[in-house]
Amino acid sequence: MKYKNIKWILKKQIEINSQKRWVWLEKSNEFICVYHLIPKEADELYTPEQLLNKINKKDAEIAQE
Repeated sequence: MKYKNIKWILKKQIEINSQKRWVWLEKSNEFICVYHLIPKEADELYTPEQLLNKINKKDAEIAQE
């Protein structure tokens, strides 16, 4: 299973209804929890639930290859 740690973190944030926002820099495969500054490379901000859904979708695509 890919992205095991970030999935665990996001699931915990979803459970407590966290209002944190995340950025996924897919080119460098970095996940950044945004507090104040948004990286210039960021295309989009995600809630924990949105990012978990996007990661799961990406995992499914990779699994089908």
